Amino acid sequence: MHRTRRPSLRRALASGLAAVLVAAGALVGVAAPAQAASDPALTATVGVTPGVGIDIAVAGTGFQNVQALPGQTAPHVYLALVTRDGYDVDQASTPNTDAVVDAGGNVAGTLTQTAAKLDRATAYDVIAWPSRSFPSASNLLARTAVTIDWEALFPPTATTTTLTVSPSGSAVSGTSVALTATVTPAASGAVEFFDGSVSLGSVAVAVAAGSAQVSTSALSVGGHSLTAVFTPADAATSGSTSDAVAYDIAAVVEPEKPAPAVSVFLADGVTAYTGQALYDGDTVVVKGRGFVPDAPATDGTRPPLAGAFGGAYVGFGFSAGDAWTSAGRSTEYTRWAVSEGDVAKIGGAAAGAVAIAADGTFATTLSVVRSATAPDGARFGVRTWAAGGAVYAPFSTFTVVDAAGSAPEPAPTPTVTVSKTADLDPTGETVTVTGTGFLPHSPDTDGTRPPLQGSFTGAYVVFGSFAADWRPSTGATSSARKGFDTKWGLLAADVSKVGGAAAGAIEIAADGSFSTTLHVSKADGALANGTWGVYTYAAGGATYAPFETATPISFAAEVPPVDGPTVTVTPASGLDPAVENVLTVSGTGFTGPGAANGVYVLFGESSLWSGQSALPAGGWIAQAWVPTILDGAFTTTLTIPAGTLEPGTSYQVATSAAHGLSLTDRSLDTFTAVTVATPTTTTPTVFLSAPSVVQGGSLTVRGSGFPAGVAVTVEVHSDVVTLGTTTVGDGGLFSVTGVIPATLPAGAHTVVVRAGDITVQQPITIEAASASPAPEAVTAPVAVCTARAVDGASLTWGVKQSFVSYVNGPIAKGSASIAWRSGSGAFNTEEGIGRVSFGGAASFTGHGGLLDLTISNPVIQVTGARTATLSAYVQSKGYGGSPSVDGRVVLANLTLPAATTRGGAIAWTDAAATLTAAGAEAFGGFYAAGESLDPVSFTFPLGADVPCDTATSGALAATGGTMPGGTVWVGLGMLLLGAGLVAIRRRTMADRTV
Repeated sequence: MHRTRRPSLRRALASGLAAVLVAAGALVGVAAPAQAASDPALTATVGVTPGVGIDIAVAGTGFQNVQALPGQTAPHVYLALVTRDGYDVDQASTPNTDAVVDAGGNVAGTLTQTAAKLDRATAYDVIAWPSRSFPSASNLLARTAVTIDWEALFPPTATTTTLTVSPSGSAVSGTSVALTATVTPAASGAVEFFDGSVSLGSVAVAVAAGSAQVSTSALSVGGHSLTAVFTPADAATSGSTSDAVAYDIAAVVEPEKPAPAVSVFLADGVTAYTGQALYDGDTVVVKGRGFVPDAPATDGTRPPLAGAFGGAYVGFGFSAGDAWTSAGRSTEYTRWAVSEGDVAKIGGAAAGAVAIAADGTFATTLSVVRSATAPDGARFGVRTWAAGGAVYAPFSTFTVVDAAGSAPEPAPTPTVTVSKTADLDPTGETVTVTGTGFLPHSPDTDGTRPPLQGSFTGAYVVFGSFAADWRPSTGATSSARKGFDTKWGLLAADVSKVGGAAAGAIEIAADGSFSTTLHVSKADGALANGTWGVYTYAAGGATYAPFETATPISFAAEVPPVDGPTVTVTPASGLDPAVENVLTVSGTGFTGPGAANGVYVLFGESSLWSGQSALPAGGWIAQAWVPTILDGAFTTTLTIPAGTLEPGTSYQVATSAAHGLSLTDRSLDTFTAVTVATPTTTTPTVFLSAPSVVQGGSLTVRGSGFPAGVAVTVEVHSDVVTLGTTTVGDGGLFSVTGVIPATLPAGAHTVVVRAGDITVQQPITIEAASASPAPEAVTAPVAVCTARAVDGASLTWGVKQSFVSYVNGPIAKGSASIAWRSGSGAFNTEEGIGRVSFGGAASFTGHGGLLDLTISNPVIQVTGARTATLSAYVQSKGYGGSPSVDGRVVLANLTLPAATTRGGAIAWTDAAATLTAAGAEAFGGFYAAGESLDPVSFTFPLGADVPCDTATSGALAATGGTMPGGTVWVGLGMLLLGAGLVAIRRRTMADRTV
């Protein structure tokens, strides 16, 4: 069969096919058929597969005249399903078939079409026409109508209708009941709701979004069977009916009229009154309910509420037999409760009016009083009764109240005081506990068990660990209380009944007071999360909240046992620098190999030594040697001369293993801080290290209260001898040490201190020099002053950075060169003094040669633990008009930090340098005296022993007053220490240029 997809192409092919067929007929000599005995006819029988499609069985007769075409072995016709009276055939989409005409002129075939391609609104035919052609009115052989069972082909979609009713299950008569039908799947149509067979509404309710609803309040009292019926809008959907929903409508039940009743509360309006005693002036809150009108019984009989609800009177009074007596007609004792709308009619609240709400409730307040006129046996309380002349028994109520008359004097509040509550010794301490106000309050304080059952059982006084919720009055059990020391406070007459003092009984006096002691300690077994404290609570099984008191206590931090030496110093604070101070030093725990030679006890600045190295031999203010230690303990004294201490400086008492062990054994090192009182006066004061000095001896003069920065000169008169000069420090302090000439005559002299326009004098006695025999008890050889040779010393000093920057800068346009070489000299390790000379120079030029300064061959003179000087050979042209300098000048005073020793060398780092007046002149007036220079650091490698010279000699013994016992031995011990330093491995230090 020829296929054509578009009508234009189909027509062109048809014309060509016709021409071919005519030509073919001519070639084979086909003659036109004779008139058939009958016309072709078709029958169509349709088979339906619901929802799928149809099968059409086609049978035809009368096709005898159809001729076979060239190439056909038998005649053929085409069969096709077309729309009613149509001819449009598309082989690709139109159901068609090629049928063979049998010898009898019959044809048969089957056509198939899917349901999706059929439209129930369209009529269809089956047609037959000659093969190898397209159907048309001119070549149509036969046509027959096709009857399709559309209902079978397109069965309607089934639906389910569900009915819900709200409220669910039941409702009270008159309640609006909502019936909701849900159709699944959603379809257009209508729902009608039924109560049994009765439609709930004459109009069907249209379905919206698959649901429909109707509400009714007309359901009668009783049971109902409710259904919903869905009717679809077209045949494509089937109708459905919901399951019946059983529903009950209950009759409206009228509520019973409440019986009038009254409740009485304490003044807070919340706490119910439970029969406790109330006193004159106390108030109660009365709350009523059920006071609703019951006309005409509750109607008033007199104005202003005649014929209307008269309400009820509420009053406080007493009842004696059948007689009621009000405590008074005032609003304090009597109120009139009426409907809210009638309050104003009877004078409002000022007249005692109280509003009764629509539900019959009211609340008011009445005062309690015990009337003096009440007979014995009278019952006091709150009464209500019908008001306004009405007589209505239900409104008559009476609630008894215990009116006890005048209130008793309030009992004192139980109070406890503990003598000490903080920093208690955790290992054990006794505290005193006093209590007041622990008076009987029967029956609350009466015991519930023998031996004091039914009588006052007092209170327990307990030290222990209690939980946060420990109080018996709140229901806490005994597990919330862990006691470690307990006393039982009782009246004197009852103490013996519980075993007396031996059993822990104590007396509570008639006034409710007691005093006892408890042993407190941080014992094991405390409650987890418990609180240490002193607690009291009612004893003997009684429960009485006022007796429950808690006084927390805290323990001092437990000090772990100290293993090793400890020291106490008395006094250790507030030392007066203006007087001599004697320190008593006691030690314990000084045992072990380190104590073999006894112990050194020393006083000095804290910066001098901290135990990180061998004990320094010099620099101490006072020192003692304890040669014998008994059971690790000792006591000795140190004498601090007047004028030695400087306020603001940190001092300490240090201890160390003695003699050679002081170099290596640190087991006895201790450090106890000692503080100096701040001066309370600024009056310039001068202190002498001793009131008398031997000819040729050393004298230290110290001052306080002087103006800072002022130059000081110290002289001895009458023959004027200058001991030295210095500058007053920032704290108003100074110190000058000098040697009394051996030629100064013995006798009375005067030390004269001049600082600016201030002059202060102190008398001094110069004693004639004479040989002093050694103490008889000392058999040691006479001490010989020795120092340690210093070689290869190093110096680091930048002079003054700002001056270097100036010289190198754009103003001076000069140059600066600093190069120090190694130094040599000697240092007395016992006295902490010495002198070392260095090589090298620092040169400064600028301003086209006008500025020319050279500082060379500096010398460090260490004069004490904290003091030193820096001198140098200075050559200066005298820039800017200042005089020229060519000679050795003391450039700076040095304030030394604590010295450090390591590898056989002693070193000072970053010593503060202050310009002297001579140094200021050497700088050509660039800087004033007192100006800070760059810090100075220097190291002295310590070599072999050498004899002392004037720069290294000094007195080893303590100065000022009588020497304490053992001081001579300290001096000898320190000599041994100095000698011991020789044993330290020497470290050769290369010369270095800084």
